Amino acid sequence: MDQDLYIQLIYKQIAGDLSPEERRALEKWLGQSQANRQTAEDVQMIWNLSEKEVPKDALDLNTDFAKLQERIHPTGDDKAGKTIKMVQNRAHERKSIESQTKTEGVGKSWIKVFLAAASLLLLTGLGLAAWQYLQPDSATQIVVESQSEQKIIRLPDNTVVTLNANSKLEYPSTFTGNQRVVEFEGEAYFDVHSNPQSPFRILASNSTIVEVLGTEFNLQALKNASNSKVFVTEGKVSISSSKYSEKAIVLVGQEGQISAPNGKITVDQLKAPDRIYWLKQELIFADTPFKKVEETLENIFDVSIETQNKDIENCGISASFKQAELRNILATLSQILSLQIQENPTGISIRGGNCN
Repeated sequence: MDQDLYIQLIYKQIAGDLSPEERRALEKWLGQSQANRQTAEDVQMIWNLSEKEVPKDALDLNTDFAKLQERIHPTGDDKAGKTIKMVQNRAHERKSIESQTKTEGVGKSWIKVFLAAASLLLLTGLGLAAWQYLQPDSATQIVVESQSEQKIIRLPDNTVVTLNANSKLEYPSTFTGNQRVVEFEGEAYFDVHSNPQSPFRILASNSTIVEVLGTEFNLQALKNASNSKVFVTEGKVSISSSKYSEKAIVLVGQEGQISAPNGKITVDQLKAPDRIYWLKQELIFADTPFKKVEETLENIFDVSIETQNKDIENCGISASFKQAELRNILATLSQILSLQIQENPTGISIRGGNCN
């Protein structure tokens, strides 16, 4: 996205007219460098100054812009020239909207935006235009997608991300500024390299935001899912939604869930070790109640299990499995609890059994 388009997004954010997609794009751009954040602060400052009433005849926009263009001599795809033309267009739109606006509202808000844009260039002279002209292009964005396989990615800061199947990660070729920002969709295990001076920030599906310094966790943020899940194995993370104000801290052994419809966050202590089975292909049960074992197998293998004997739900199971198929796991459980297991078209039926 062109630099001048990000400036437009800043104006729209101030005016309260930013869509969720635009907000994500702006947050990502702000996280890329201190220069970008400084630009946003400058625009905000001009906006605050424009709170004061400005007489209609205080600025001769056409004359002032013409003088500014003469000093810059924009040609071809010159970035400064494009920015000035963009603000000129907005100024002309401002006149049209101003004539149509009779009440306080969105129209007046945008009038203020156009005035702020013009004021920014006029007050800073060649400052903003020169900055845009000399500003190097943003770091190249790298997009990695996994189809039916897993992929391991080492980011520029030495963070290691293991993508599960059908997932996508987008990140810059170089992290700059005081934040490391990536975009994500799907499921992945993040081993984030510690850097207190540059927090790691993930903008994920369903407006999910995950912020960390250095930690390890599993993030499940599937496109169009009803919620996103973060399971922490080391350190701690902060989770929130870009649409709502609620925020929570998730610690080791806990799973945080964010509801996509309302931004509600829940944090629970997990005992079932199934969240990262896809990564290590290993299950370890240590005196785990059989009901939890059953739930774990249902989640991992996407199968329905019905146990007729409710007396065995609290029987403790101690066993470990590595890269085992469901049929082998069930055979072992059958020996431990004397179970009768039958597969049918709708799932698995378990009868009998005892804790002895």
